[in-house]
Amino acid sequence: MGEEPKIIMLNGGTDIKVGLVVGAEAHLVQLLGEASSKTGVATLRVVKNASGVPFVAVFVAGKHAGFLSHTDAQGLVPILGTLEQQGKAAGAKATVTASPEGTPIVALSLAAPDRLVDVPRMDDVPSMAQAPQVQPTPETQVVQAAQSPQGQQGSPLVAAGTPQADPPGGDGSQKANVAPGFCITCGATLPPGAQFCPGCGMTTTAASPSQTVYPGSAFPPGALPQKKGWWARRSVLQIVLIALGALILITSVPLAAIAVPTFLGQREKAQDAAAKSLVRNAMTALESCFVDTRTFSVDPDILQYIEPFIDFQQAPSHVVGLDGAAAGTTAWAEESAVNYFGDGITYSVTTKSESGTIWGVYVDKGPGGGNIYVRSRDGEAEVGW
Repeated sequence: MGEEPKIIMLNGGTDIKVGLVVGAEAHLVQLLGEASSKTGVATLRVVKNASGVPFVAVFVAGKHAGFLSHTDAQGLVPILGTLEQQGKAAGAKATVTASPEGTPIVALSLAAPDRLVDVPRMDDVPSMAQAPQVQPTPETQVVQAAQSPQGQQGSPLVAAGTPQADPPGGDGSQKANVAPGFCITCGATLPPGAQFCPGCGMTTTAASPSQTVYPGSAFPPGALPQKKGWWARRSVLQIVLIALGALILITSVPLAAIAVPTFLGQREKAQDAAAKSLVRNAMTALESCFVDTRTFSVDPDILQYIEPFIDFQQAPSHVVGLDGAAAGTTAWAEESAVNYFGDGITYSVTTKSESGTIWGVYVDKGPGGGNIYVRSRDGEAEVGW
C-alpha cells in the first residue's frame, strides 16, 4: 500500500457547522462516549456528483460525517483541489459536541488559506481516534470514492436500480448488486429502476456500470442542506434590500397623495402672484403717463417705452366693468402681456395667469372714484384681491 498523504492544516478562527449524513450520528455518539465534547482533526476532500458539481466532504475519525454547505465550500474547493494534486490532504480542527436533545453537532474551525501548518493525522489524535467505530448498514452507507489511500480508487456510487459490474476475471454468474440511490434534488429514496423521483417528480439518470458517481448523486435525505424556493436562495443583503424597497414603495404612495396636491397648489399660487405683479407694473406705467398727459388714453408704444418688459395690448373698451366683471381678456401673464383701456380719468387692466384666473383692476380718478380689483375664473367674477 502506498504512503498515506501528508495532511495540511487549514488553521481556523471561524466555526462552520457540518451537515451530517445519515448514519453519522451513531458514529459520533460512540465517539463522544460520556464526554460532552471532543476536539480533534477532521479531513476534507472534494467530491463531485453526476452533474460535476463539487462538494466538500468531512471525515471524522476515518468515517464520513457530512458535507459543508455550498456557501462554506465555495472558497475551499480550489484549495483542496491544489492539495490533492500535490498528493496532500487537507485537515481542520473539528469539535464534536452533544446538543441538549442528544444529537451530535460537528463544527470546523476554518480561516484564510495562507496560514497552513503540518499537524498529526486524525488517527494520531487520541480524543477522536480511540473511540470505537460504527459499521454503517447497507441502507445508510455512503461510499466515498475519494476516501481510499493515495494510489487506490474507492468504490463507485451508482444511481438506484443500476447493477454493479462483475469484478475483473469474474464469470458473470454472480448476481448483480443494486446500490440504493437518492434524488439529487430533494434527497428522497429512489426505488430500483425508477425513472422519476417520487418526491419531486424530477427525471432520474441511471449511471453506467463503468461510470464513477461521487457522493451527491446518492445523498441520503438531509445529508446536504438544499436551498429550496426563491427566498431561500437569496442572501441576507438581498432580502434586506427587497424589504427596504417594498417599505419605500408602500410609504411613497400616501406621501405622494399629500405632496402632489400641495405642490400643484403652491405652483398655482406662484403663477397668480406673477400675474398680479404684472397688473401692478402696468398700472404704474399708466399713472406715469397721466402725470404728463392728464389722460389715460395713451398709445401702447408710449407705455412700452416706459415699461419695456410688458406687452401692452390696447382693448376697444374697458376690460373691467364698474360691477367688477372682467371680459375680453386675451393677454397671458406667462407672455408678460396685459389688456388695457383708458379714457380721460379712468382705465382698466387685465391679464390671465397660467392657472386660468383673470386678474384685473378698474381705476376711476374722478370724484367719488376709486380702485376696483377683480379676479375671474370659469366665468365667475369676484371683487377683491
